[in-house]
Formats: sequence, C-alpha cells, structure tokens
Amino acid sequence: MVKPQKSLFKNLTILARDNDILISELSARKIVKYWLESGMLSGKESSTRGRKHCKINERDIKKLDKMISNNRELTAKRLKRLMRLTASERSVRRYIQSLGWKFKRTRYCQIVSPKNRIERIIYCFMCVITEENFDDVVFIDETTIELRFYSRQRWFRNPGNEISK
Repeated sequence: MVKPQKSLFKNLTILARDNDILISELSARKIVKYWLESGMLSGKESSTRGRKHCKINERDIKKLDKMISNNRELTAKRLKRLMRLTASERSVRRYIQSLGWKFKRTRYCQIVSPKNRIERIIYCFMCVITEENFDDVVFIDETTIELRFYSRQRWFRNPGNEISK
C-alpha cells in the first residue's frame, strides 16, 4: 500500500513506479494540466491508432484492382490522376503489385499482311480450278483479331495468383 502524500502528483509518481512506469512529478503535473485543458493525453491524436500508416485506403485498393481488370493498359501515373490519389506513383505501383499484378512488356504478333492475303487468294483460285475436294485436309481457324488498345507494357496477373497484402 502506498503511503498517502500531501501532493497529488507525488502520489501519481509513486503509483506509476509501482507499475513499472517512470515519470517525474513535474511530468505528471504537465500531463494532468494538458488533459484538463484539452481532454487529450497527448498533443497529437493518432488516426491510425497503432496501425501502420497506409497512403491508400482499402476501398481505393479494391477500386485499383477493378480498374486494372477492366483496362490492363492503365499506368500508375494515369491511375493516380484518375482516382485523385495523394500517394506517389511508386506507392501506387507498389500497392498494385501487392494485389498480384505485374507490369510486363506486350509481345508482338504479326497480323496477316496484305501480301499473304494475295497469296492465299491465288491458292484458293488454284484449288477451285483443279477441283480440289479437300478430303485429306485439316482446317485451322485463322480468325482476324481487331486491336482495341496498343501499349508496349500492360498489367498481367497469373490466373492462380492469390492476392497478397
């Protein structure tokens, strides 16, 4: 039991010492005075409450993931501008990479050239003239692909890649 002292602040320092907290009588006096004036124990209230500070909140991270899923050609700079984020481009890129996305170069694939088209037409006419019935031929679908976007790099995620945070 603590022997009561005349000073309230002396009692506080003794109680604190019993609980392995070292504080002087003057510091206890300043803390109590500040608490009576402002209602807070410290000068700056933390909004993170002990958690690591995040530059982008969870809702924005989910929105980033959805935007990249819809358009893989978006860059970190453009995403930052579209979403009006305060974080740097590097931070935006880091959050995107934590979602499992990787920024890769696109591969070049040549589309059927006009020269090849002419050669194919000539071959088809030759087959019609020779009355080819194509009994011993396996046909392969060669569908023309129309490009919506063209970029040198794009976001890519492996199908089985889990989201890492």
